[in-house]
Amino acid sequence: MRSFALVVMEPESGWPKPIIGAGFDVMAVGPPTSESHEALLQRARDRIEGEGHRLELAVLACNSNVNRRATRRREVVARALLRGLLHARPGHLIISASAQAVWELRRQLLVLTATLIETLGGSSATVSLWFGCDA
Repeated sequence: MRSFALVVMEPESGWPKPIIGAGFDVMAVGPPTSESHEALLQRARDRIEGEGHRLELAVLACNSNVNRRATRRREVVARALLRGLLHARPGHLIISASAQAVWELRRQLLVLTATLIETLGGSSATVSLWFGCDA
């Protein structure tokens, strides 16, 4: 079974370059339009696993928005991605943003990352935060 990475790109976010050459087949998706985040991620996971791959890495590539709506959307997407990885051995979630990210965005993403790490319990999944993943 081949390892697969799912990259969820917010509009105007940078491509997370460090996953290139990491030994993963990659599927990138944009933000959902008419379907929920959960439905989009489930459809992507079904497609990945239906092709004989195993989802081991998920990346949420964040843009520079710091408003409440963007913050809430990131939390929903990140939690959905993490749930999809909890059965993977190992499963890794990366939240990425530009090296030029403003301090408020950095703070919000750090809080989100810490919150997600607290929910892992005894899982083998991991959560990381990367800055400098510009297109």
